[in-house]
Amino acid sequence: MKIHSVYIMIFLLILSSLLAVKVPGQEEGETEDGLDLISISINTVIENHYAVTEFEAEIFNPTNTSLEKIFSLELPEDAMLTNMSITINGTTTYARVATSEEARKEYNEAKENGTTASQATSSSSENTFDFFVNVGKFQNITFTIRYEQVIARTMGRYHFHLDPENFKGYSDFEKGYFSIFIMGIGALLDLDTSSSTPVLNEDWDGNSSVLLTPTTSPHDPESTDIIDISFAEEAPPIEGTLITHIDGTGGYFMHVFSPRLEDLGSYLPKDIIFVLDRSGSMSGEKIEQMKDAFEEIIYQLHGEDRFDLITFSSDLEKWKEYLVDATGANKESAAVLIRNTEAGGGTNINDALLSGLGMFDGQAERVPVIVFLTDGQPTSGVTSTSAIRQNVLMNNENGASIYSLGFGADLDLDFLQALSLENNGFAVPIPEGGNAGSLMTGFYDTISTPLVMDLRFGYDAGSFDVIPGKLPSLYQGSEAVIVGRFDPDEEEITSSVTGTTRNGEMNWTQTFDTRTDSRNEFVKRLWAHRMIRKTLDDILVEGELESLVEKVTSIALNYSFVTPYTSFVLVTEEPPEEDETDSSDTEGDFQDVLPTGPGIGDYGEGTDGGSGGSQSPNGNSSHHRVVPTISGEDDGGGLTSLKSYDNDRIFILLGIVVVLLILIIVGALIFSRLREDELLKQKNRKKIYEHIMNHPGDHFRAIQRAVGLEVGTLSHHMNILEKEQLIVSEQDGNNRCFWVAGVKRDTGKIRLSRIQENILKEIQKEPGITQVQIARRVGVSRKVVFYHVKFLTNAQMVMEEKIRKRVHYYPLDG
Repeated sequence: MKIHSVYIMIFLLILSSLLAVKVPGQEEGETEDGLDLISISINTVIENHYAVTEFEAEIFNPTNTSLEKIFSLELPEDAMLTNMSITINGTTTYARVATSEEARKEYNEAKENGTTASQATSSSSENTFDFFVNVGKFQNITFTIRYEQVIARTMGRYHFHLDPENFKGYSDFEKGYFSIFIMGIGALLDLDTSSSTPVLNEDWDGNSSVLLTPTTSPHDPESTDIIDISFAEEAPPIEGTLITHIDGTGGYFMHVFSPRLEDLGSYLPKDIIFVLDRSGSMSGEKIEQMKDAFEEIIYQLHGEDRFDLITFSSDLEKWKEYLVDATGANKESAAVLIRNTEAGGGTNINDALLSGLGMFDGQAERVPVIVFLTDGQPTSGVTSTSAIRQNVLMNNENGASIYSLGFGADLDLDFLQALSLENNGFAVPIPEGGNAGSLMTGFYDTISTPLVMDLRFGYDAGSFDVIPGKLPSLYQGSEAVIVGRFDPDEEEITSSVTGTTRNGEMNWTQTFDTRTDSRNEFVKRLWAHRMIRKTLDDILVEGELESLVEKVTSIALNYSFVTPYTSFVLVTEEPPEEDETDSSDTEGDFQDVLPTGPGIGDYGEGTDGGSGGSQSPNGNSSHHRVVPTISGEDDGGGLTSLKSYDNDRIFILLGIVVVLLILIIVGALIFSRLREDELLKQKNRKKIYEHIMNHPGDHFRAIQRAVGLEVGTLSHHMNILEKEQLIVSEQDGNNRCFWVAGVKRDTGKIRLSRIQENILKEIQKEPGITQVQIARRVGVSRKVVFYHVKFLTNAQMVMEEKIRKRVHYYPLDG
């Protein structure tokens, strides 16, 4: 090994030992500034309209005490947290599901012991989770969380939304990466992105799949880019498609039913009652937002639709006493009425909703809908929200869907969600300051064109636990996703779907083969996910009945889901205290924990207080805690020479002693492993790296075919190789091509990674610059600089010189 490498290692050892000195007044366990948040990767795989998204965070603890970091993640609607893991030196520990109390106790015990551990809990906000991550001293970890969701189809397209800022703490990381892989059930017809989405590289494999990656990698997490993607697929048959999964626990199926307008010939007309809150609590911005929302919806009604309005405060007022046709004149008249509405009085929600339900005349082949616009705060009449919900449910004889639009920061969203949910609808919060009109465009698209009503789903093959068994209606461009279980010994399963269309009652029957595919394991998890969500909805409506809570807990424990009653917890095994020769694969930079000796300032038992210690009365030698005195008396501990020094000088002197001990140990060590060797001990990663080395310039799809890995696995390892700057990439037309960093191309010129180029520029700009200065200017950690300046030195592009125990770097000519 070259002598300058030894100098660098000695320098880093001295630096790490000095960092271990406890600064007087510094609180142990501080987390905000103590952890190095190196990188964050987000990878999504969408197959068969089912998305699996992983957030992978690399975190380094440079201190000699464990530190805690708390993250939170807001999941998309209908998504479920399904995995959490921590990887240290190539060994991955996966979370287990436990009851919330068990998980909290296990995590707190690990935290007290300084062990790397994590716990995920469901917060008070729906679909938001808190992650407590305790990182052991000097450890570099990869913390991974995963969630899964069904991709919804509206207006004939599948929509996927990803906001990295939903992961609170995302922008604190130094570097960011992401990729999205899409494969549909049918051929992909087209793909579109919103204006908020950055320009993406699209790597297509015919029309069966596409891989999306950013044009700049890595990107700055502070520049938050929201990803909004929509895609269309080849239309399935009217009877739909059915996917199965069979394992030791039984058979599971997912049936996607999506008739089109052209299949049915016409859509169903709607009867819509608008119930609008004009009470005093709606004054100011709320009522202006309500007016904007109503106007956006009213002008989109079809000519065949009928509607009426009810405005209410303490009392209520009907616009008409009956449903009227949605003519242009009627729509304009209603819009003028609402524009001139003013807020005032109490809030009698109960009477307003019951009056609206009483206006439906039960005409067949018309879809009954209530659009309820309010802040959800009853103050007059019946004020108990549970009583209001019960009254509405009992009087909804026509099976009307209730869609609630909630306004204001003080919105009672829980009430509106429960009210809508138990009446076949959903609630949409309108944020304070939000553009209600634009938000209503997407909302109304989902309910504008009903195709089928009174849907019933039935299956043979011993099917059970079918969710949902019925739906009130299905709209143009949307689809029904039904999941259930069946007898795994059955070779076929027949679906029978009945519903009412414009042409009367219809039935769609189809027989499907139950043979499964290894990629369909998600169907089992989707069933469990839906069953948990249904039971949580039942709890929202009926309250926390013991039987419902037990059902949620049992399914969550069996299928590994986090719920309000269960939690993820993982505790890693303690690393060896003295064995520093672990050669297993690592996921981060410079992970080997160097020997540091006893902690500075820790004079506890097991540490000799001086030259041999003192003798106990019985003649036995005893170790003891040395307490420096001010009186000038010898305390018998062998450190009398320190008695006039204050605590700070004692820390410094003992720090020097420990550093000298470390230098003696280092003299016997041979530091021969490079970061590259550690990364490439992982079999798949080495295969990828060697292929790129032997086939420079290959694009992602060619690499996938050569190494035979799934897209998600390949994307994961290539992200690691690229973020560690072992490979680099460039966009070439529609493909992104990859090379090994530092190899010579046909021109004979060494190909440097972006970080290597930036480091070289800083050295050229200021000859004699140090590692600390380079790290600060390039914006990376010192351990990253250490690896790359070593490469530049070996490539004879820079030279290093040690001056007063500090390494300085200079550019070499040529």
